[in-house]
Amino acid sequence: EHFKLTLGIKKHPESQNVYFKVDGGRFDQERTIKFNTNSIYNLEFIFKPAQLIQALTVHGTRIDAKLKSRDESGTVYGTNWCSNGVPVDKKGKRHEMPFIIELESNAILKLNMQAKFYGEKETSHSHWGNCVSYIEFDCKKPEGSSFVEIEKETYR
Repeated sequence: EHFKLTLGIKKHPESQNVYFKVDGGRFDQERTIKFNTNSIYNLEFIFKPAQLIQALTVHGTRIDAKLKSRDESGTVYGTNWCSNGVPVDKKGKRHEMPFIIELESNAILKLNMQAKFYGEKETSHSHWGNCVSYIEFDCKKPEGSSFVEIEKETYR
């Protein structure tokens, strides 16, 4: 079974842009998404074809994903995630930011994003780089497996 997940990330309030930088081979992943601590982020999950979220965990915190729309072409969920208590990353450091999505089809999708957290009010670094509106994941659930594989990841 194949499906596409499009993850939208915006900073609250006023749907501010979120940025990423290309780190190349210096860290575990090629791209780093920049966040601020003690901030609220609006997350949108768009599945095509439709998938139903049973549970969602972002960076170790279980949060409710609200179903915003559902039709024959797909489903859209929205939620907020707050980065309260996440420590500021030191210069040259990155850390993994896992998204664990449990689907009603008895499948588990784990997205491991590389993140760097800046201070709450810091903007000179956190707002520098390439703007990311959406990250698209081409997903495949192999027959007989409950774990979803990510075949391709695209930043838009």
